[in-house]
Amino acid sequence: VLDAVSKLIDFGKEFSQSSANQLETCILQQSRNYFRQYHRKKLEDLKTMVENEHWEAMPVKPGYSPEDIKEIRHFVNPSEDT
Repeated sequence: VLDAVSKLIDFGKEFSQSSANQLETCILQQSRNYFRQYHRKKLEDLKTMVENEHWEAMPVKPGYSPEDIKEIRHFVNPSEDT
């Protein structure tokens, strides 16, 4: 999408033989709005999927902590980089 927007801006500059700052600003703002909405929609879809998923409790050892999983340790405690 960003490549297409960039090409559209370049085409507009070539066609008009001048820089089109107002058009470029408008296109960039609309692109930002599109991605913001797209991201919001995907997060809402993810939330719905997680809420509708069937979850089961898993038995864990006493004293278990999410930090015990090395793959997610950084996300649980970002201050400790290992």
